[in-house]
Amino acid sequence: MSDNIQETCINDPENSMAYIDSLENKAIVTPEIADYFRANTHYALNNLRAVEYYNKRALNGEALFNDWRRAYYVASRNLANNLNWKGDYDGSLEYATKAYEKTIDDTTFVAKLNAPGLLLQIALCQKSLGNDTESYKNFEQGYRLDCQLVKNDTSFNTHYYFFQNTLAVISRMDSLTSRDVAELWIQRSEDAAAQLFESGRLHPLGLLDQNLMKTAQAQLYISKARTQIQMGLTEEADKNYQEFLNTDYAKGLGGIIGQYNYMVMAKQWDRAAALIPLVDSVRAIRGDYYSMDYLLRLNQQRLTLERAGLHQQAQQKAELLMNSLDTVVKVQQRSVAQELAVVFETAQKERKIAEQETKIERQWSLVVGVPLVIAIIFFVFYTMHRQKEIKKMAQGHRKLQKAYDQLIVANEKAEESSKMKMAFIQQISHEIRTPLNVLSGFVQVITDESYELGEQGRKDAAKHILTNTNRITEVVGKMLELSEATSHAAIQRNNMVTVRALATKAINSVQEEKSPDINFTTQIDDNVAMVELKTHEQHAARALTFILNNAWKFTKKGSILLAADLSDDKKFVRFIVEDTGIGIPAKESEHIFEEFVQLDEYSKGTGIGLTVARSFARNLGGDIILDITYHHGARFIMTLPLN
Repeated sequence: MSDNIQETCINDPENSMAYIDSLENKAIVTPEIADYFRANTHYALNNLRAVEYYNKRALNGEALFNDWRRAYYVASRNLANNLNWKGDYDGSLEYATKAYEKTIDDTTFVAKLNAPGLLLQIALCQKSLGNDTESYKNFEQGYRLDCQLVKNDTSFNTHYYFFQNTLAVISRMDSLTSRDVAELWIQRSEDAAAQLFESGRLHPLGLLDQNLMKTAQAQLYISKARTQIQMGLTEEADKNYQEFLNTDYAKGLGGIIGQYNYMVMAKQWDRAAALIPLVDSVRAIRGDYYSMDYLLRLNQQRLTLERAGLHQQAQQKAELLMNSLDTVVKVQQRSVAQELAVVFETAQKERKIAEQETKIERQWSLVVGVPLVIAIIFFVFYTMHRQKEIKKMAQGHRKLQKAYDQLIVANEKAEESSKMKMAFIQQISHEIRTPLNVLSGFVQVITDESYELGEQGRKDAAKHILTNTNRITEVVGKMLELSEATSHAAIQRNNMVTVRALATKAINSVQEEKSPDINFTTQIDDNVAMVELKTHEQHAARALTFILNNAWKFTKKGSILLAADLSDDKKFVRFIVEDTGIGIPAKESEHIFEEFVQLDEYSKGTGIGLTVARSFARNLGGDIILDITYHHGARFIMTLPLN
């Protein structure tokens, strides 16, 4: 029965919701199992917020675990993976850890099958959070569990899980991973692949499993090549890449994207640029949609074309990137609204059920007026039955009320987010169109043959054109930095830079117009100035630049101070930016770091500078806070680790 429902969810997701509702109404499946199937249906429709919503409902309490353990473990893995993908590592750890702890005492085969995958999710979250030591311990423990599992079960499905788990570990290798560790996991993936192919030889496979086995060989080649190229093992990487090109998978949709990504990692810009038209065709076939990932891909393609010397094509990509900004924001707003509507519709449906139950209660009260003899005959039976129904409905009502309250909060947050994003779109339009109008005016003057420009006129025109071009570039740069900062991608800290050099670079990068009414000073002791910290110089300087820009922006008259010192434990350097500007209320000390927030709606800017700054600082192992004890303006403190 469950396999038939699952097949309906995958093959006919548009109509499966009514089917699942009918099964729940007839008590053929429990509410938790129904929510599990609803999550699978929305996954087929790519409604990821609805997937998360229904998986959380299915996993609420112990009912799903007691009724159907396979569904419980699968829902836990899917939810953990979904939360990991969106950057909610704490939430992913919570669900993956809870399910994994159950597998420890669970002796069923389904628990043993899912335990390595749950442990893998825990390890991936730990690595994303920078806890490499615990991460690799859990990678090792998961590998041992997989080895024990395939030793006792030789099925193709079990070996395929094992192989995919080893590939997931390889995918997280980077240039900081030691060669010994990388080579160890490459060997483990090769061993897992060999066992998978042997299992496929010994067991009769359907067409789907045969295709999975062919794809596995190609995935092994390209995964090894990507890992080896990052380790500087160029010869070995090229060898595995050539083997990958000989597979059927490499010629398909996913294989073309794999070729392009490898060429970018190998910095073979000419070959990467030649693949861009094919990559664009693949995205079109797959139904590419407007998103921040789409903007990042366009920018990566622009950089690739630029480095390949194809400047005209790079300019075309840059123009496409500019033209897509507003569309991306609008599409994402529409997507969020549609998925929230699905959740809201569910709450509405459950509220109608409660209203029908209330109506039944009112109708039953009329029955009390029937003759006394009939009432006596049925009184005992009715009382016992009704007490059970009332208790059941009360429990359902409490659950519904709780869900409805949560939905109200979610809708309020969505409305607030929508308002901020609309204000952001208007501000971005102003920030881009104003300099574009200036550039258009000067272009008309320069191209008008009847208008003669003197030497000073040409200098003024060149100055204004350069200033407004830089302004547009800065806006686009901030957009891309916001996308990068909120992607939770790890930032490599591989630069040794002094405190003085970092402060100087940030000061020189400040974009705000300097006012003669503002006295800017620095206060960095020589002993502190020469201290070196291991960080990513560009991102660290950029974060400090955003704070300085904020100080210049909101200080019309007075002073700005940039200071630096070491923390009490000598493990962190603190950059302190004080100003005598308009200040920030203490109650807004966290709100100002949220995306698109501008406390003064009439000020210029995009409202994302502090968001990007804090994200960069946290991804570098530090943080940025507003010191609410300072009352003469605003004081921001950025901490960065020395090692």
